[in-house]
Amino acid sequence: MLSGIPALVITGRWNAEYERIAASLAEAGVDHRVIPTRDHRPQDDPAFAGLVQRFLRSLQ
Repeated sequence: MLSGIPALVITGRWNAEYERIAASLAEAGVDHRVIPTRDHRPQDDPAFAGLVQRFLRSLQ
């Protein structure tokens, strides 16, 4: 599906369905990171920007 295309998926571990989807993508080579949260907005966590920055640096 995403073979050879760098991709990052960040989940919050609050929804089992999303975690299963992310795990499936990780098996295909996607970088899956988890920011544990109680809601559906891991992008609001301060750690989010750091994960994205590390991923982008890994592409250079």
